[in-house]
Amino acid sequence: MLNDKAQHYLQQLGGVTQSNLAQVERLLQQQAVMMSTIDYFTLLGWMFAGLIVIIWFAKPPFFHSH
Repeated sequence: MLNDKAQHYLQQLGGVTQSNLAQVERLLQQQAVMMSTIDYFTLLGWMFAGLIVIIWFAKPPFFHSH
């Protein structure tokens, strides 16, 4: 039940073998880690931008000298 692109890629590797399937699995794992890392840093960037806005509009502390 492979799609056409996956079948074509496996044929380029030399056919459907255990070794080639393991190579495809490693490739998919690497891409999944990269995509999750990009998502994580995007989320952190938006959180950082939101905190900058909150700090920008926050009241400055008032210090009273005695």
